[in-house]
Amino acid sequence: MSDQTATLTADLTINSWGMRAVQAMPGGVSSNFRMAEGPDQLVVSRARGAHLWDVAGQKYVDFTCGYGAILFGYADADINAAVAAQLELGYQVSATHTREVQLAEEISLLLPGMESVRFHTDGSEAVQTALRVARCATGRSKVICFAGHYHGWLPLGDESNLVVLPWNDIAALTQAFDADPEGYAAVITEATMCNNGCFEAAPGYLSVLRQMCTEHGSLFILDEMITGFRLGLQGAIGAYLLTGNLGPDLAIYGKALGGGLPIGLLAGKRRYMDVLASQAVNHSGTFNGNSLSIAAAVATLAKLRLRGQKFYMDLHERGRKLMADLEGLGREAGMPLQVRGPGPIFWVTLGEDPEALPVLGGRAVEPAAYQRFRQHLLARGVRVMPAGRWYVCASHSDDDIDFALAVVRASLGAMQEEAAE
Repeated sequence: MSDQTATLTADLTINSWGMRAVQAMPGGVSSNFRMAEGPDQLVVSRARGAHLWDVAGQKYVDFTCGYGAILFGYADADINAAVAAQLELGYQVSATHTREVQLAEEISLLLPGMESVRFHTDGSEAVQTALRVARCATGRSKVICFAGHYHGWLPLGDESNLVVLPWNDIAALTQAFDADPEGYAAVITEATMCNNGCFEAAPGYLSVLRQMCTEHGSLFILDEMITGFRLGLQGAIGAYLLTGNLGPDLAIYGKALGGGLPIGLLAGKRRYMDVLASQAVNHSGTFNGNSLSIAAAVATLAKLRLRGQKFYMDLHERGRKLMADLEGLGREAGMPLQVRGPGPIFWVTLGEDPEALPVLGGRAVEPAAYQRFRQHLLARGVRVMPAGRWYVCASHSDDDIDFALAVVRASLGAMQEEAAE
């Protein structure tokens, strides 16, 4: 078979599956965010380590990492074994089970100030529970959130009860509390604005936010859906020293904890979580505490404890080195790549001001130049997320990184050629 014939066969295979997907599912996807990949969205046949294979057999080095849910790599052997063992013990028992209790205890011991845990199937649901708990505990309805932050696809409440403030702006936060000192049930925030530029909290900002919440009787809700167990074993709470009197009242986790299986959880101080026990707030769900996801999470924590701090040191180092190399390639090509973030997750912009990215629904809108860049990467075997977010995982080898950098160099060169035409 000639190369031309093989390429045509692969294209026909991909198009066939793509058309079947569009016919069977709205937009060909089960999550609208995946539609942002446009006509180049993959139909994947398998995944292992840091790699994906599409239905035509094309292999990709993947930096989406399951949108942050993959920490060790796809099809990790230890997580596979834990899930397989749980299959033999039964699943979806619709009752409290031993591993569920074990995981809740481990998380309460691991995360400072988080005395009680409720499991969910995803982060959006956990956010909704957190807001219900805060509104019940305080008897208030209004919530402060921040422009560019994303807290799931479900609305945070009626627009009349939401105040959206600029991020890292202490003056704006002060003004909001001064205008309504006893009006806010909670302030919900990420520690790093992961869905829009990966801007980290300014030094001291979260401490001031915590202090204002305390002064005004509002709950401090920390959304760690992305940063949790990715920045470190204690997530942003550990990374930003949000312990003791500086810690959140409620915090949301998921993604990396489940090792690729669906999970969300709300953790918090017992005096607030007890509104669930008293049934003052309803929280229900058939698949909450699903035994397969719980087994994967228990295996994830066991593996992280075994590897210790070195695991996170290596993950941060791998991410920071990739960030620096990407910036270097941009300078070399005369097409500046601006890169920011803590390392295990970071953001790339191409010739755009990262502080001026348009936002829709709490997430950045993909600039046209970056979209072309992403499409060039995909055509050469590297997959990244729309808009600019990149993840690294433990399975990204030196060879994977070198391959990706070579693809970035080739893609920037191709874009220069297109611009010259």
